[in-house]
Amino acid sequence: NTMPKSGSIYILRSLSLGRGLMEMKVAVSLFPNDLVLRDRLDELAWGNAIAQQHLPASDINLRFIGARLPAMVVHVRDPRQATVSWLHHLQNFNNHRKTIPATEFGLEGTTPALPENYFSWSDQKQMDWLLDTHFIQLVAWAAAWTEAERKAGKPRILITLYEDFLVDRDAVFKSILKFLDIPEQRFDWAALPQKSPQTHFRKGMADEWRDVLTGDQQKRARDAIPRALAERFDWPLD
Repeated sequence: NTMPKSGSIYILRSLSLGRGLMEMKVAVSLFPNDLVLRDRLDELAWGNAIAQQHLPASDINLRFIGARLPAMVVHVRDPRQATVSWLHHLQNFNNHRKTIPATEFGLEGTTPALPENYFSWSDQKQMDWLLDTHFIQLVAWAAAWTEAERKAGKPRILITLYEDFLVDRDAVFKSILKFLDIPEQRFDWAALPQKSPQTHFRKGMADEWRDVLTGDQQKRARDAIPRALAERFDWPLD
């Protein structure tokens, strides 16, 4: 379960190929108010499959998951960088909406809905709007999952970091395998895909936000990240 724009598809594809698993969806696939589909979750619980969603840590989702699965992985990223990636993601979808139907449907599902003239705005104005909407949702999403992890109920939760993934990809995968009691020798490391547009990788940077966000935008973002959350994930507040 991943924060949007945190290497989600690459991680999904890597774990799928490394274990020979079928990929599936188990939720409505909307952010930030996604909801588990119980029949699909039942399917996942039968085994030999992997699912990736952007589910919030709502009480109902945690109860549905905890009743069917013993453990899950939650993957997070500095919400400032995730928002920069989201800015480019939306622009890319808009640029292809007349040629690739799925991109128009993707824009249709954003919450809150984009203003009608959003794509006529400058990048800075778009970012201002995203900081007031999407960024705040990312912070709340990450905070809720850390609270679910702290409560140590069902399911057991392993939180992994995009920033760690950039430094040592294999170490992150090894931590996931260990958490799920999967021997490393039962994982096909040679099957891991290359980072590419097909796996939704753009630049894969940790702190591009320092160059993209204005000084005022950086301050607004910094002030919106709870200190405890920043310390938990070592996200800089300077």
